[in-house]
Amino acid sequence: MISDIDNNTPEGYKWTALSVTSLGMLVGILNASTLIIALPTMMVKLNTDLFGIMWVLISYTLLLTILAPAWGRLADIYGRKKLYF
Repeated sequence: MISDIDNNTPEGYKWTALSVTSLGMLVGILNASTLIIALPTMMVKLNTDLFGIMWVLISYTLLLTILAPAWGRLADIYGRKKLYF
């Protein structure tokens, strides 16, 4: 158990960490869901077909993939708490 390894952590810390992590996952899933739901409207507004809208998905995924390590590096420099909140 974590409490056996590190006695300096507060009692409720594991529940706080679980809650914050779960909330972050929920927001990530909602983010992906809203993009999928918005695709038909985006196809109409951008006046494109399915092939054209796939570039939007690829660009979005590529941008998130590129920014993830950069965000991780900033978290190492400035601290994870400051960047998460």
